Amino acid sequence: MEKRFKTEEDARAYQKKLRKKANSEIIPVPSGKPHGHLRFTNLDNHYSFDAPKPIQVVADEIELADVDVGSGFHWETTKHRIYGGRLEYLVDDGGLITVVNELSLEDYLKGVVPSEMPPAFPYEALKAQAVAARVEAVSKIGLRHPYEPFDLCDDVHCQVYSGRSRQAEKTDMAVESTRGIFMIYKDHLAEAFYAGVCGGHTENNENVWLTDPQPYLRGILDKAGNKSLRTSLKDEKNLRKWIDSSPDVYCNARKGKVPKSVGYSKKYFRWQVEYSRSELERIIHDKTGEDFGHLVDLVPQKRGVSGRMIELEVVGTKDRFVISRELAIRQALAPRTLFSSCFYVKKKGGTRGLPKKFVLKGAGWGHGVGMCQVGAAVMAARGKKFDQILTHYYRGVFLKKLYN
Repeated sequence: MEKRFKTEEDARAYQKKLRKKANSEIIPVPSGKPHGHLRFTNLDNHYSFDAPKPIQVVADEIELADVDVGSGFHWETTKHRIYGGRLEYLVDDGGLITVVNELSLEDYLKGVVPSEMPPAFPYEALKAQAVAARVEAVSKIGLRHPYEPFDLCDDVHCQVYSGRSRQAEKTDMAVESTRGIFMIYKDHLAEAFYAGVCGGHTENNENVWLTDPQPYLRGILDKAGNKSLRTSLKDEKNLRKWIDSSPDVYCNARKGKVPKSVGYSKKYFRWQVEYSRSELERIIHDKTGEDFGHLVDLVPQKRGVSGRMIELEVVGTKDRFVISRELAIRQALAPRTLFSSCFYVKKKGGTRGLPKKFVLKGAGWGHGVGMCQVGAAVMAARGKKFDQILTHYYRGVFLKKLYN
């Protein structure tokens, strides 16, 4: 469904009304022609010239300073980035500079794979990542940025692309050795969502995005074979036991034979954050705009098959409201974004029904749909090939080479 509004304020008011029923995204539509001009300055001799139209720069390597990275997430920062090929500089309708890197799909993937998965990961995992990234890129063209002068952005919204800044021989080989290979389900291109650490169980796609259920994007236990949990993680008691345990699953870097390169993921497999009541009240108010008074409780209303929260009720002294969808929940409960929506809440201390502190104990990092990247690394370390990794996480797909 698409609905247009005159102002962003009107769009956000409508989005707020939809919160309980649907996940939505506000996409700016150009309201006029781009305005402004580009000025290029040589820092050596201070020579400058103005470019009234978009200009293309072609060079072996071009460095851009202060590129925004990870906007809204816990790794948010700015970095210098190096790009190859052709860069187009243009002014958007807001008077800001947009830089577009024009390159082939396979060269693009050489900048994506090492940005989305550490090059130190086992080679077969990198090959699986290359295939997944290729499928994701093609399936999102024309959908993510329909009104903008580029196909894909360089951040989490599409896929992280760092140009040549993180490019490595090992990841280049992973892209080249899988060139043209796509995942197919029945007679059409599959979608290849992936996330950092599933926490032991992946999630159904319809529980994260407002999309039709896909047979190859079912939540599964991140373990060898077709085993399933005997208990439902939708149940609060079962979910608490699951999070408090250390199950023997692929992405548990604390157990069994795992490569050293996944050691960083231990802090994501099981995690805990603690807030004072006033601190959490401020975060929720700033993120949602809701005036709910003092925070009394956070009550899970609905969970997915992985235990990830789909609906969370915020109970205050003045009002109560429901936050729907896992990303909105993660964004509402952290200064940037919570690792995962698979968590339970403990209240500590307080008087007169108002807790002193809130403790969130959770599992995993990311939305949990599709391939678990750390799980893929462990599978590869234990001898699994890239096609076995992909068919473990995307049940029912097959691989097909569509071009050489």
